[in-house]
Amino acid sequence: MFNRFRVIMGIIAILQCLNFLLVASNYVPSLGILFETLSRAKRDILTFTMLVILIFVCGSVACTLLYGDRMVVFKTLSSSLITNFQMFFGEVPYEEMYKTNPIASAVHFVSFVFFFFFFVMNIYTAIIVQTYQQLRRKKFLLSAAMWRII
Repeated sequence: MFNRFRVIMGIIAILQCLNFLLVASNYVPSLGILFETLSRAKRDILTFTMLVILIFVCGSVACTLLYGDRMVVFKTLSSSLITNFQMFFGEVPYEEMYKTNPIASAVHFVSFVFFFFFFVMNIYTAIIVQTYQQLRRKKFLLSAAMWRII
């Protein structure tokens, strides 16, 4: 019972923080631009997120097939998903993977690090920056048109 209460209170705290940020975005222009940029980029972000999730699940299936018979952390698909998620944040059982399959572990580790740390994060950043530049260009053209009218 106490754990449910803590979860509910945590969710309420997160929602209150988001509400505060949305209210503050009306008074702080840079926050307003940030939220407008994210809301305009949501379609591209969602599309790319679905692609990343698909690749992440495929990588987890590959880990289950490569290491599942010898490593407990890759024994099932759900444990592979959790382990790959932990690898995304830097906790990599590389020594155990290397003992299991040296060549596959090196290829998997390098491709995982390259794909998720460099490629995925840079694409998300590029989506947001491109949307921000489009928004700034639109606002600049709008303000220039207003000056011509005046």
